[in-house]
Amino acid sequence: MSDTDNPTAPAKGSASLIEYFARNHIAVYLITFLLLVLGGFAIFNSTIERYPELDLRTIAVNVPYDGATPREVEEDIIRRVEESIVGLDGVDRITSNAWEDRAEILIELRQWVDSVSRLEIVRTAVDRIEDFPPPNADPPEVVRKEIVREVVFLAVTSETAGEDELRRTAEDLREQLLLLPHVGLVELIGARDREIQFDVDESQLRRHHLTIDQVRALVRLATVNLTGGSIRTESGTIVMSMMDKRLRGEEFRDIVILSRPDGAIVRLGDIATVRDGFVDDPLINTVNGVPAVFVHVQAPPRANPDDVMAEVERFLPGFEAPPGTSVELWLDETYKIKKPVQSVANNSVISAVLVFVVLVLLFDLRVGVWIANAYPPPKSGA
Repeated sequence: MSDTDNPTAPAKGSASLIEYFARNHIAVYLITFLLLVLGGFAIFNSTIERYPELDLRTIAVNVPYDGATPREVEEDIIRRVEESIVGLDGVDRITSNAWEDRAEILIELRQWVDSVSRLEIVRTAVDRIEDFPPPNADPPEVVRKEIVREVVFLAVTSETAGEDELRRTAEDLREQLLLLPHVGLVELIGARDREIQFDVDESQLRRHHLTIDQVRALVRLATVNLTGGSIRTESGTIVMSMMDKRLRGEEFRDIVILSRPDGAIVRLGDIATVRDGFVDDPLINTVNGVPAVFVHVQAPPRANPDDVMAEVERFLPGFEAPPGTSVELWLDETYKIKKPVQSVANNSVISAVLVFVVLVLLFDLRVGVWIANAYPPPKSGA
C-alpha cells in the first residue's frame, strides 16, 4: 500500500522540509539568527501606541458665553446652531450640552463619511448664522475630535514669581517646545486666562457726555485685525490689511475715545483705569506647596511617543528659565505605554524559565536546555 493510500502517513512536503533542516544545520542556525536579529530590530524601532489610530467621526462646536445661564445658552446658542447643521449631509446625531458660561454641540457623522471635509462644511454653516454669536459670547470654535496622544507633563514652579510672570515663563516654554520637530501640541494647564479690565470713571463719562456702550464699541473697533483685499499693479499684488490687535493693558490706554474740533483728544486712559489681570476663577495649583503651571506635551499622529519624550528631555537642559523659576518633568505619560510592553517581556521570561524547570524535572538537563534555547526565536519572529 502506498503512502497516499494511508491517511495517517505524514505529508510529503512537510516530511521533506523537516528532513532538509535535519540535514542542514547551518540553514537552521542562519534562520534562527535572522529571527533573533529582525525581531530585536522590530521591538526597538516599532511605534507603540496606547490606542489605535482611528477617526472618531465627531465634530465639536464650542461657544464660550460669559455670564449666561444654561437656559440662555440653550436658547441663544444651541438651538440656533442645531437649526443650521441639522440638515447637513452625513450628520448622524447631534448632542448638545448647555453649561453656565459655555455651550458644546457634538456632531456625530455617519460611517465612511470624511470628517475633514465635513469640518469645513460645518464651519461654513455656523458662519452663515445671522447675528451670531450673541454680544457677550466669544466666536464659536469648530474642531474635529481626535484621540489625544499624551506624552509628558512639565511643571513650571516658583516661590518668588507672581502669577503673571509664572504664566509668561510657561508660555515661553510652550512656544519653544512647538518648534521641536516631533512635538505636535502643547497646552497650558492650571493657568487662568488673561483678562484686561477697564474701570471707567462715571464722572468722566458725564463730563464728556459718553456712555459705557459707546466706550465699549470704540474699544472693540480699535483692537481688530482686518483684511482689506488686494490691489493688482504692474509690479505685483499689494495686500491691504490692518494689524491692530492689542494684547497688553498699556496698549489700550492710547485708544482715542473722543476727538473735539479744537484739537482736544480724550483717550481711554483719561477716563478709565486699565489693568492687566486674570479671569475670576478660584484656581490653585501647587507642587509640593509651591505655585505651579503645568505644560502638557502631546504627540502628533503617527509619531512615536518615545521619540517625543526623548526630544523633550534633550531640550529641557538648554531652556533658560527666569531666576527663581524652575522647570522639571512632573508626569511621564509614556509609562502607560511602556508598562504593558514590559509586562509582556517579563511574562515571556517567566514562561521560558518555567518551561526549562519543568523539562529538567521531567526529563533531564539536556532536554531542558535545548527546548529553552528554542523558545526565544519564535517569540522574536512573532
